[in-house]
Amino acid sequence: MSDNQVSRIQGYVNNLSDLQQPNKEMMQLFYQRYFNVKRWLFIALEDYNAAYRYWALSEPSVTPSIVSRASILQENLNTIKGAYIAAIQSFSPAPSTFDDKFCFIKDHNALETFKKNKKLVWTISKQEPVFESLDRVRLDKVRVWLDGAKHKDSNGTIYISISTDGRYYDRLGSKEYQFVGEPVRRFFQYIPNDKLTTDEKIQLDGDVTEQFRDAYFRPTPFTTWIISLPDDNSNNQRVDLTNITQIRVEFAGSAIAS
Repeated sequence: MSDNQVSRIQGYVNNLSDLQQPNKEMMQLFYQRYFNVKRWLFIALEDYNAAYRYWALSEPSVTPSIVSRASILQENLNTIKGAYIAAIQSFSPAPSTFDDKFCFIKDHNALETFKKNKKLVWTISKQEPVFESLDRVRLDKVRVWLDGAKHKDSNGTIYISISTDGRYYDRLGSKEYQFVGEPVRRFFQYIPNDKLTTDEKIQLDGDVTEQFRDAYFRPTPFTTWIISLPDDNSNNQRVDLTNITQIRVEFAGSAIAS
């Protein structure tokens, strides 16, 4: 609302104190403001509902309507927030953490494509054996190791972009789910020196720092992944992929055992 509108409304309110009737412009401004509040509450509810479906793998109990009063929409919003707590208790067994889940890309054509283009598009299906007997899989960390790759500098690093296409699949019991959301992009940087320990190799991990982890989307592994070496990173200009033998994709996160 502009300063001029605020001034006019204040004048109308002052006039009301003198028992004058509100005019049409004032009523329209108040209605516009009220509708804007409803619109933002409705958008927030839609976002909460989408997040709830992904998080709980069930339908929310609230179906918002733009024609509802603002007070009803606010009640709906509070109901959705409370439903998260109930959803936590509904998981049986509770989600557990996992580390060191590896998928291996060994296909000759895939490796040759990566050598040539420094980019590979790769899909993990729900039938991937690594995630057998695991439901509601959510990832906190993704690493990509290029086995056999070398750097022309002794302590040079490989800088890898890891992203998704924004289409995600998951399961819980006998039910399967499909979601569309924002593509996730992470980066992983390491020194390809076999004399170093894993911790010594890693310069930038493919995760979200713990301080901000809850504020960011956790993808499922069941999606299409895009692995690439960005040309605009100077470290990658001196990476030798000639003798690459496989690409190891490492996952860590949480899942429900089934």
